[in-house]
Amino acid sequence: PGKSADAAAVVAAAGSNRVHVFPEDARLPDRAALIALSRIVITVNTAVVPMASAAARPVVGLYSNKRADHNERYLPRGVPQRVVYAPEGGSVSDIQPEDVIAAYDALVADLRDAPKR
Repeated sequence: PGKSADAAAVVAAAGSNRVHVFPEDARLPDRAALIALSRIVITVNTAVVPMASAAARPVVGLYSNKRADHNERYLPRGVPQRVVYAPEGGSVSDIQPEDVIAAYDALVADLRDAPKR
């Protein structure tokens, strides 16, 4: 909430009409449906992280630099992932769009180079 300009910058930099931002008021079933249809989920440390893990979707997770966010239990599980932490002492809103894009690009490269099953 309140960071729609930053989210729009990430969407614009992705250069794809397949990149979408969750509506702030999306209901849980709507979020689950969107996650199920997603190829990669980019999200802050919220319930979306375990939902994406459960749906076997790769995750770019965005976390503050607070001690609690360095707790392994909040990270994606069992899926390809990249985690971006805010600068020292910072919150998620301090993460730069370029850092999100770099994590996304690295995750896409991992997925592309992974052995096919």
